[in-house]
Amino acid sequence: MTRSLSLAAYKALRRGGKEDATTEYNARPRGRVIWGHAPTAVDVEVFCHVADRLRDHGADVSLVVTTDAEPMPDPRAVAVLPTPSETVASARHFLSHWAPDMVLWARGGLHPVLLSETDGLDAPRYLIAAQADALENKESRWFPDLGKSLVRRFDRIIAQDAKSVVALKKMGARPWLIDRGGPITPEAAPLQHNEAERADLALVLSGRPVWLAAGVDLSEVDALCHAHRRANTFAHRLLLIVSPAHAEDGIELAVEMGKCGFNASVRSEGADPTEDTQIYVADLPDELGLWYRVAPITYLGGTLGAASRRSPLESAALGSAVVHGPQVKPFEKDFQRLMAANAALSVADTEELAAGIERLLSPDKAAVLAHNAWQVTTAGAEATDQVVDLLKRGLR
Repeated sequence: MTRSLSLAAYKALRRGGKEDATTEYNARPRGRVIWGHAPTAVDVEVFCHVADRLRDHGADVSLVVTTDAEPMPDPRAVAVLPTPSETVASARHFLSHWAPDMVLWARGGLHPVLLSETDGLDAPRYLIAAQADALENKESRWFPDLGKSLVRRFDRIIAQDAKSVVALKKMGARPWLIDRGGPITPEAAPLQHNEAERADLALVLSGRPVWLAAGVDLSEVDALCHAHRRANTFAHRLLLIVSPAHAEDGIELAVEMGKCGFNASVRSEGADPTEDTQIYVADLPDELGLWYRVAPITYLGGTLGAASRRSPLESAALGSAVVHGPQVKPFEKDFQRLMAANAALSVADTEELAAGIERLLSPDKAAVLAHNAWQVTTAGAEATDQVVDLLKRGLR
C-alpha cells in the first residue's frame, strides 16, 4: 500500500495520546473471530444481527465489537468494548489479542490509527452501510489525503445510498470496490404464530372489520372505548382485539370495557370471538404474532400516554397498518423510519385516534400504509442480505 504522508503525520501527532496498551481482555475464543467497529449503539445491534445470520448459514464465528457509544453487553457477542484509544500501542495490543479473521466497519467514523494498524492482519476488511455524513473527518483539513488513505484500506465497501457513493469516490475510494446497498437495521425475526389457529380465526371473522390495540393497560380503556364506539358507527360489526401489556390485567380490561357498554370476552377464560363479541381481550402470552396477522390495523399502546410498549416494526413486518400517539420512546428511530416513508399514522389525542381508526377502516387506505411499511422492513432485510452474502464469501 502506498505510504500516506498525512497518515504518518497523524500517527506521529498521536504518539502523545493516552495509552491503554495494558487493557485486560477476556480470552480470545477458538475459531474464527469477526471484529466489528460500531460508531453507534444501533450499529452494535446490526453487527450482532449479522453475526446471527451468518451462524444461521452454518458459519462458526465469534463476534467482538468496539463502539464509540456506551458499551452494553450483548449475549450474541463475545465482548462489546469501548474503542481503543488512538495510539499505535493501544491498537496493536487490541489487535494482537483478538487476532480477528475479518474486520467490519459500519457507516464511517474512521479511526486512522486503529484502522491503519489492521494492515498487519491477514484478514479481509469491509466498510458496510457507509454513510456520507459519517465519513466526514475533522482531521481531513489538516491532513488532506488522510481520508483517501483510509477508505483505500477496505477490500469492499457497501454504501447506503447514491450520496454516499459520491462521497466515497470524492474521498478517493476505488469505484470498482464500491457497491450500493441501503441502510442496515437490526431487524427482529417476525413474531411466530399458529397458522392453523389463524386460518380458523379468519373463517370465524370472515367479513368482519377488525382492529388491534397492542400492549395496552387500564389507563387506556376510555380512549379505546371512545375510538371503538365512533368507528362502530362507520362499521357496525367492527371487532376490537385488545392485547394487554400485562396479561394479568385481561379480565379487568374486559370488565371496564363492558362498563362502556360493549360485549367483551376474554381469551384466557376459554372464550372465542363470536358474532356478538365487540371487544375480544387476547390475554394469553406470546400470541401477538397471531393478532398482527389477523388485524389489518394496529394501535400501539402507551403512545398516547407515557411511552410505547412495542416496536412498530413488529406489526409493520406482518402487514398491519400502524397507528400511534406522540409518545414513541424508546422506539423513536423505528417510528421515524415508518413516518418518513408514509408508513404509519400519527395521532395526537383520543379524538384523532377515533378519526384515524375510522379512516383506516377503508381497506385501500390501510393497504397503502401497510404496503409502505412492508417496503421499509424489507429494504432493511435486503441490505442485510447483501452484507451477509459478502461476509460469507470472505469467510470461505
